[in-house]
Amino acid sequence: MGWGWRAKGDLRAKIEASLPDAIEVLRDIALNSPDERAQERARESLAKFGIPVQPERKAD
Repeated sequence: MGWGWRAKGDLRAKIEASLPDAIEVLRDIALNSPDERAQERARESLAKFGIPVQPERKAD
């Protein structure tokens, strides 16, 4: 019974460590997916965390 808090801490650390990768995947979907609904859902997910998604401007 005493190990439960540690397991939760380990899981939290793993989740926090994977967040940058998850954010990058959602950004890629939001900007590049051919499925407009997937783009919208990715933008909504990022917006929940206060991460705006702007289309990347291409240099001329």
